[in-house]
Amino acid sequence: MRSTNSCSTCCCTITQGRGSLPLPSAHGEFGLIFLFLANLFLILVDASIGYHVAPALMRRFAPDPDTVELSVRGMRTMLGAVVALYMFFNCLGYFRYSMLTLAVVGGVVLIDMAAQLVVRHRLGAPK
Repeated sequence: MRSTNSCSTCCCTITQGRGSLPLPSAHGEFGLIFLFLANLFLILVDASIGYHVAPALMRRFAPDPDTVELSVRGMRTMLGAVVALYMFFNCLGYFRYSMLTLAVVGGVVLIDMAAQLVVRHRLGAPK
């Protein structure tokens, strides 16, 4: 058995088969894909900022070169885990058609990016 729904704002029609998930309208799909791609871009920018800023800050405050190398390696490993979590929740929000999840992921990434830049600026980390 198939059901057909019409969008109230335009003439698009959504056909849904038996046992399938509800499909978003064409308008909702555009918003989801836009947020998904924007979050993807923000996550990549955040990762590149973190890749360069965190080790520079560690080098500034570490007492000896051996500690710096271990700390930098640990920070970059942790950065990979954080990026994987951001991408997991970004994909989860997209495939579950959840604008709220995508908006929260985007907000968290923006706050993380802003915090990294503020700390870098305040401490005057070398470029």
